[in-house]
Amino acid sequence: MTTSYPTPVEAQAARHNRPALYQALYRWALWHAQQGLTQEAADVLAFLLRCDDVPADCHSAVADLFEELETRICPRVICDAKDFAARATLEDILEYVT
Repeated sequence: MTTSYPTPVEAQAARHNRPALYQALYRWALWHAQQGLTQEAADVLAFLLRCDDVPADCHSAVADLFEELETRICPRVICDAKDFAARATLEDILEYVT
């Protein structure tokens, strides 16, 4: 299955609609994971996992994808993603994906 990811304009437009923004960030991470860009995907997923206001269905999808990445990529990448997410703000993430 091919997944499209949000354009920079879509990500910026969704910034004031948090559920839509989180869904767009998840789609961005999913697309990157499918393309083999696992570091980028893990970074955004780790950030989403630490956000308290991610809707339950989106959080579940994020957790599932992150867990799947944990089983197939280098543990150092996962560690780096968690470290990145611990320091990142929403503005940082929006800049990262655009």
